[in-house]
Amino acid sequence: MKNETIEISVNWADETHSCNLLATTWESIVNGVKSIVPAIYWYEGEEYYCEWVFNKSELGSLIVNYDGDGVHFDGDLADANIAVDGETITWEEVLKNKL
Repeated sequence: MKNETIEISVNWADETHSCNLLATTWESIVNGVKSIVPAIYWYEGEEYYCEWVFNKSELGSLIVNYDGDGVHFDGDLADANIAVDGETITWEEVLKNKL
């Protein structure tokens, strides 16, 4: 898993936005550790800052915050697109492979 590329994508404002994760961060997320990943995204030609918050309330929860208290996305990794080394995988498959 060390060199894998992990990309999590969700939709807000009628666009798909992604967060790239280090394999070590992804491993922590899969193991239930609350993780906050800062990211930059573009909307209508402007650059913005957001935070992807994994496992805040429970394993697999995902919230994307902006401006401290605004929320772009509030759901689960089951609602996200997950790609590992370019191959799409579901959150359920991730958990199954973990066992």
